Amino acid sequence: MVDRERQQKLRKILKNQYQELIKEIQKRKRELRAEKTTKLSRIDDEDRDGRSGSDGVVESVQDSIEIFLIKAKVDALHKVEDTLDRLEKGEYGNCSECGEKISKRRLQALPFAVRCRDCEEARENELSRLVQQRRTYPFA
Repeated sequence: MVDRERQQKLRKILKNQYQELIKEIQKRKRELRAEKTTKLSRIDDEDRDGRSGSDGVVESVQDSIEIFLIKAKVDALHKVEDTLDRLEKGEYGNCSECGEKISKRRLQALPFAVRCRDCEEARENELSRLVQQRRTYPFA
């Protein structure tokens, strides 16, 4: 559990971050839509002129990168929402695995941390083991 003053500061920071993420996601979506409209118009012009869209591959890669960035922002938004939810329920600062307190240093470095260092390391080791197993036995 986090003391009352720290909780209020954290809530304010998270709510501000939430609003900034919403704005950034909306902005990127608008830009992506505008780019798509411009590209479609340009493709129509090229078809009428008998030219081919030679940089279509580059544009496709750029679109993929932009979509990836939007998804990353949405993931961050979900982390903020989850952290605010844990804060409201009084669960913030406790490990979701073992229930022990997450160290203040860890929370300062990773405000979205849901596991203590030991549980996070155990989770990462298990994921690494599964990835290695998958590489060793890809068709299992």
